[in-house]
Amino acid sequence: MDDAALPAHEILLRWWWSTQAGIDTRLIPLAEIDLLEKRYGVRFPASFQAYLHSASPVSDPSWDNELTNWWPFESIKSVADHHGRPLAGAIAGYEDKLILFADFSIWCWGWAVDCAPGADYGKIMVIGDDERYVADSFDEFVIAYTRDWVSVAPQG
Repeated sequence: MDDAALPAHEILLRWWWSTQAGIDTRLIPLAEIDLLEKRYGVRFPASFQAYLHSASPVSDPSWDNELTNWWPFESIKSVADHHGRPLAGAIAGYEDKLILFADFSIWCWGWAVDCAPGADYGKIMVIGDDERYVADSFDEFVIAYTRDWVSVAPQG
């Protein structure tokens, strides 16, 4: 079966297993995910919600073989909460709707799902010196990441 036909969380789980990353996961009750959505006033895209529900890492850090730390559910937060101040550039004004879920090599950069209503809803943005969208959905991000993680990294 082609992995691209699987849900994103299943692709990640299989990839973590095949690369022997050793990331332990657990189920997160949907009620807890709903509370997180209410905290930020957002609705998560379905594939991201499924990932949180079915493949949330148990501990922090949860490093894979590419030096990405996939955050456990308790660490998921908005860019605004992570940085604690307004930001400039492409994300200025809606940092509270960009929800971080992973970072690279002790925060060289991170990845966030855009939960703001509008044309960019559900897209994945790399957050760091090069803030830009790297995937049109969490599914697309996971497929790209597991095939060639550099394709969703900052450029330059």
